[in-house]
Amino acid sequence: MKFLKKVREFVLNFFNLTKILSNVKNIAIVLLAFFLSSSNLNWYKLVIGIISLSFISSAIYIYNNLSDVKIDEYNKHKNYYSKTVKYFGEKNTLVFAIVFIVFGLYFGFIINFYFLISMVALLITGFLYSFKSTRFKEKIVLDVLFGATLTFFFRFIASWFIFS
Repeated sequence: MKFLKKVREFVLNFFNLTKILSNVKNIAIVLLAFFLSSSNLNWYKLVIGIISLSFISSAIYIYNNLSDVKIDEYNKHKNYYSKTVKYFGEKNTLVFAIVFIVFGLYFGFIINFYFLISMVALLITGFLYSFKSTRFKEKIVLDVLFGATLTFFFRFIASWFIFS
């Protein structure tokens, strides 16, 4: 019983860290790009594209959690992100981010060069948003530009390249 409790705790913290359920929007974006592209369905590229996009998105979420650990600690609506980083430790959290980036870019490379470049652009956008030196999330115009507009733009462009 104690073992199951530990597994449950690990899985819950892992889901909070990676915001895995937020990647559902990647599926919607990829399906929209497929619908608009009027290409023939290639299940292999579809699945690999969603996996790659989700790895990169989760890496960005992980880095965001790591960057905001002290801020989220005092926010009653987000303090579970801080607890999650503390559960894994900052070094292990950074390792998770790096592993997710490597896998995301590897799978992106499998799709094609343009998809890979879009993944890199998405990654840079996400890191600039949370990076301690830039913190675009704290500047209203840059928050909207990077946090909402460019992030979804690069996700859509990347999705488009899955089918081109």
